[in-house]
Amino acid sequence: MSLVQEASNGDRVTSIVVTLGADPGSNGNLVAFVGSQTFDVSTITGGGVTWTQAVDIGTGNRRINIWYGLNSSGSGTAVTVTMAAKEYINVIIAEFDDDIDTSGTIDDTGTASGGSTTIQSGTANTTVNDTLLVAAGVYNGSYSSGPTGSFTILGPEETATRSDTSGGYRLVSATGSYSTTWAIGATSNYVGGIVAFKIVSGAPATAIRDIIGHGIIPFAR
Repeated sequence: MSLVQEASNGDRVTSIVVTLGADPGSNGNLVAFVGSQTFDVSTITGGGVTWTQAVDIGTGNRRINIWYGLNSSGSGTAVTVTMAAKEYINVIIAEFDDDIDTSGTIDDTGTASGGSTTIQSGTANTTVNDTLLVAAGVYNGSYSSGPTGSFTILGPEETATRSDTSGGYRLVSATGSYSTTWAIGATSNYVGGIVAFKIVSGAPATAIRDIIGHGIIPFAR
């Protein structure tokens, strides 16, 4: 199981395009973190997948949406996120390989909200051994560090102020309660979300490659 690529974009618009560096792999799986203020995501299209919402929490003028699309056709670098109205939007798109289980895909989700310099993801309580955890938080400020808890950073994307967004992911091979945090420079209202995706039993371990420069990280299972 591996991260293949990620890309991000932000602006104050109704619709925004995030362009991947390469076409998704055939049967690849895409995850989208969409940070906004108040308005919700209307649709996500592109990447050769059908998109489905997994998490949506909005409070205190912050909102996080986590969407996913499975089994890409292997064509289409452009992913378009359309909001209900013009909004400060920051979007992070990540592609993972084809080892997400398409039967009962989501094991658990969690959310969190508050006001702090520490952004909480919420907690996912897994019921199967092999899961891909993805998490994101939305805040108003500047990323300092994180994510914690053995998660690997996705983003951050802070182009559109007021809905700054940081993400992360982790592969685990045992059931448990999982969460992560990010640190920011000053206290802010925030929301966070986490999703646990089931991984196909027996999927091989591979190296994790991040195309925007986080390096190659071996993962042993």
